[in-house]
Amino acid sequence: MRGIMMPLFSVIVPCYNARESIVRCINSLVNQTFQDFEIILIDDCSQDDTYNLIKEYIKDIPLDIKLLRNTHNAGPAYTRNVGIANSRATYVAFCDSDDWYESNYLQLMHNIATNQSADIVFCNSRRVFSNGKHMPLNNIYGIPKNGLVKDILVTGVDSLGSIIVKRHIISKYNIPDLRNGEDMAIIPVLIANSKKFGFVEDNIYNYYYSGDSLSTKVSPQVVDSLIKSFAFIEENLDNHLNRECEYLGVRNVMYGALLNTFKVTYQPSVATNIIKEFETKYPDWSNNQYLNLLPRYKKVFLKLVKKRNFFGIWVMAQMHTVSLKFKLV
Repeated sequence: MRGIMMPLFSVIVPCYNARESIVRCINSLVNQTFQDFEIILIDDCSQDDTYNLIKEYIKDIPLDIKLLRNTHNAGPAYTRNVGIANSRATYVAFCDSDDWYESNYLQLMHNIATNQSADIVFCNSRRVFSNGKHMPLNNIYGIPKNGLVKDILVTGVDSLGSIIVKRHIISKYNIPDLRNGEDMAIIPVLIANSKKFGFVEDNIYNYYYSGDSLSTKVSPQVVDSLIKSFAFIEENLDNHLNRECEYLGVRNVMYGALLNTFKVTYQPSVATNIIKEFETKYPDWSNNQYLNLLPRYKKVFLKLVKKRNFFGIWVMAQMHTVSLKFKLV
């Protein structure tokens, strides 16, 4: 009967060289207290035996599971889009192969989604380090729970693992194929195309931070991806959301891209070009009303950007790297 009825959730799990973590991820789904969901696992042409491991492991699992395989290595965005195209549930949820859900993730998301007829439900998450330490990520703290789209649009939620979204909304878009920042690109677009929102305050998504994952490697390509993520937002937001769009640009470009620029190396000329291009479109960005939502260290960083204090920016970029490494010790 489960195969005939449409499940409430499709949980999409992109996999690449995930033999060390995928069992933990799958087990977190098996142990969900809410069981009306399908699992879509997509192997992105792993170079290890991830595909065969999954194929054997799921044989005796009494859940609705699809195992798909890309014809070529295409990256996480493409792989997630394959999952969306093959989903059939009311809501789409995401879990990366090295991450995992708390056992009540789907139950709590379901409760809010159904009680509030929400198009998107957000939750808090936690960053778990390889040494066992963890840090709560309270992305939805301070968001007005009855807020307008504009209020929700400027949230700090930047991970698809921290949301569920109605399939008919996300199916309208392809998640942009970026090295970094595809979540940051698509989530504001999903918010702008939704009407009702729900929130789970609990930290129920576990984001594993090993220090060497794709999302943590710094390179010029990462900087380029963050800039392109904002370009995707600009292309897909209506003009009446211009100030909100500007704020997202400050977050993605003037903070994210410039931070990573100076993590690569000290390169003020590159930073100057990034700032100049952004200020051509948004000359009044430093007076954006939403900047007060940022934590203090980001406000300090942006003041340095405004003053073109590139040495100060470089120092803060190095401190950011050290602080993350310190948590791995």
